[in-house]
Amino acid sequence: MQNPIRHLAVAAIALAAAALLPAAAPGRTTVGSAAWADPAADVATVPDVTSVVIANDDAGQLSLTVALANRPAGLTTGDYVQAYLDTDADASTGDNGWNYAVQLQSDGWALFEWSGGAWVSRLQLDATFAAPTSSVQFAHDAIRAVGLIEFFVYAGTEGTTDYDVAPDGEETYEYMLSLPLLLEELSAPQNARAGRKLSASATFLVDGEALPTVACAGRVGRTRVAGKGGALRILVLARGANGVSTTLGYEAWATCDWTIPKRARGKAFVGTMTVTRSGAHFTRTFRLRVR
Repeated sequence: MQNPIRHLAVAAIALAAAALLPAAAPGRTTVGSAAWADPAADVATVPDVTSVVIANDDAGQLSLTVALANRPAGLTTGDYVQAYLDTDADASTGDNGWNYAVQLQSDGWALFEWSGGAWVSRLQLDATFAAPTSSVQFAHDAIRAVGLIEFFVYAGTEGTTDYDVAPDGEETYEYMLSLPLLLEELSAPQNARAGRKLSASATFLVDGEALPTVACAGRVGRTRVAGKGGALRILVLARGANGVSTTLGYEAWATCDWTIPKRARGKAFVGTMTVTRSGAHFTRTFRLRVR
């Protein structure tokens, strides 16, 4: 198997301890994961891949972890582990269909994108080396992906022709990037006026066409105010990459409308928007003084 990005140098990064440990996002939960085993001892000298684990949280942060059987102290000088990713299910884009590649070495790591007929380094990544595993984290929008990701792992050592590929043969791994409800933008109500309508809206990035549900509640003083959930729309997002449109995902719009009673001037309005989809929940409460 040809290794197309080995000739590209990855900028060396000092492995200063704290810099390698990505901060855990508070309040985030894992919403998807998959793991595969790969046979041990099928290579002699190069890094021997024995397992591959991929996961993502509800903010769209991806993690990729590769375990190596014959590197008890982690990657050594000259070693590399790469993951090639197809994020648009289109064989006509990228390098034979592979749009992105993640590369890890003992002294650095980076994300590459196939651009202009070559692999181009796009960004350096947070990584953790805890022998005998290597892990890397990156955001879903760095690879323009929501939904199905097809990939394989390739490991080798500079100066040798031997390599280990996982899965074996021409097979690939498939992972469905779960992103049930990720807030992109919130438009909160600004002015509550007696006898007028008050509105709030939110835009979410989601991983499919299933519609969220919206519940709207409100009160002025001790009086309940009925809230009405507005229309929801789902659109496919596309971002141009070298003239090629690729699917990023879907957007869902949710709105809440309340009508403030005419005699509510001077009272406190409290409104709540709750959006639910595929077990994920978003709730926001608004507090305003009625004018």
